[in-house]
Amino acid sequence: MSLFASNNTKPVEIVGFGTFVIRKLNRKRLSKAADVLQQSAIGKVQDMGGAAVIRDIRSLATEDVRKQAEEQLKKESEGAADPLLGYDRTTLIEQGVVTWPDGVTAPTHEQIEDLDPDVEEQLARAIVELSKPSLKNG
Repeated sequence: MSLFASNNTKPVEIVGFGTFVIRKLNRKRLSKAADVLQQSAIGKVQDMGGAAVIRDIRSLATEDVRKQAEEQLKKESEGAADPLLGYDRTTLIEQGVVTWPDGVTAPTHEQIEDLDPDVEEQLARAIVELSKPSLKNG
């Protein structure tokens, strides 16, 4: 274990695809992955019409829907939420994969976005778990 986050690496075997080497992400890199996800969400809300549309949706929600939303928020606040929900997976992989099975060390953004969804999830989850073990889900 190294004092510097990026020096902490770990091989991750993904069946059928080979061994990837990932590294621990420091606070700044994790924050970047969270910021990218937040900016994407803000953009989607703006595309839908902004805060006014959100208020309209909330006013239409039934009591059952409100209770379900409150229960979900309670679960999330108790730490039951999936830790990947807080980070952009592409950014995690761009920042966290050191070595790819075929020897490619710096894949393009487009290659990362084209990853098999299961591989993407396994890599992103492994990077979060290495970087923030306290967030490990399950």
